[in-house]
Amino acid sequence: MSFLLAWWPAWVLSGVVGAILGSFLNVCIHRIPKNISVITPPSACPKCDTRINFYDNVPVLGWIWLGGKCRNCRAPISVRYPVVEAVNAGMYIFLLWRFGISWEVLAACYFASTLLVVTLIDLDARIIPDSIS
Repeated sequence: MSFLLAWWPAWVLSGVVGAILGSFLNVCIHRIPKNISVITPPSACPKCDTRINFYDNVPVLGWIWLGGKCRNCRAPISVRYPVVEAVNAGMYIFLLWRFGISWEVLAACYFASTLLVVTLIDLDARIIPDSIS
């Protein structure tokens, strides 16, 4: 038990990195099937096209702070966004527990995130983009 408690900074860091990368995965899930760049343009509300402020783009917490709605037009933001961020964070924490601090955990996290993106794109668009596979 003391072993697990001694690793708490690694668990926290793993979860934070997983949530941040989960936010980027949401961009990939939304844009790749539409052949839109995942780099530009910056994230914006799909209803009013207002750019999302950096402080509203905090993984999971931003969605909660905004009550699941756009700050500008109050249009609902899908619960999928914080769920993907939280799931990716949870996977990273689990994989750190499973593999420990190692090169294998990096490969496992990359693979798990890729599978998450592929799964959700396939569920939405019924395709697996060549750029991922």
